[in-house]
Amino acid sequence: KPIDFLECIKKYNKIKQYTYQPINAAEDLVHIVEEVLDTDIKRWVYSEGAEKLFDNAPEALIQKTLRTEFENAFLRRGFRSNKIDIYREVQLLDDVRPDFIISYGFIQGIIVEIKLLHNHELSSESRMKTYKKKLLRYVDGTRSKYGLFLVFRIRNQPTPDLQQTIQQLKNIYRDCDHIRIKDFDCMEIT
Repeated sequence: KPIDFLECIKKYNKIKQYTYQPINAAEDLVHIVEEVLDTDIKRWVYSEGAEKLFDNAPEALIQKTLRTEFENAFLRRGFRSNKIDIYREVQLLDDVRPDFIISYGFIQGIIVEIKLLHNHELSSESRMKTYKKKLLRYVDGTRSKYGLFLVFRIRNQPTPDLQQTIQQLKNIYRDCDHIRIKDFDCMEIT
């Protein structure tokens, strides 16, 4: 038995070295989550037909199916399902609910927030700036280190333009190094 707290930490680190994947900080976790988004999720959306599944789908359906895809991608990378936690719509004290919180062991979580391109919160620059405050509150309220903001275009509409919206968001969040913007154009393949 460890005799003090420092001894417990040393023992934990030694056990972690042999049981956890090489994630030692939130930076490692966000890198893996982005890799999952950029490879597994994009392949699933663009090559395996998810863009058809999402055609006019509500955000809740996208969240539910993405959660399963996140789990599968982590399992394929060798993460055990009892080590990685993917929480959907966790209610914070002020009654707001970020879409996902992904955590691993004692590492700070990562917020993943989804917005559909036609959502009213993305309809103007002023609404995007208002939403920025809400997203930053999600990150602070969950004591997360990073936030990933995913924008999905699911309806084949001429406006709003996805790339223009993404560029506006990147400009709005340019002072937030801990927020990353990603886009998924589910109308790209017809």
